[in-house]
Amino acid sequence: MSLFTYQRADVRVAAASFLLRYRTAEAKAVLAEVAQRKGFFTFEAGQALKTLGSGRLEPLSVLAVRPGPRARSPGSSAPPGS
Repeated sequence: MSLFTYQRADVRVAAASFLLRYRTAEAKAVLAEVAQRKGFFTFEAGQALKTLGSGRLEPLSVLAVRPGPRARSPGSSAPPGS
């Protein structure tokens, strides 16, 4: 199964957004289809298409996974992440 045809729209949009540079025609078709629908991920799909139109084919930072703060070890007085 391709991520472009996955049942969940968030998975399709994420895959298409990250693969715009490498599989442009397929990714654009997926994003255009999701952008036409109503729902939560239409904005992300529209922004990815806007990025494509601007010539910047970078992954959407909205979809990038960011690590959370590190937990403190017991007895440590240092703030998390230091």
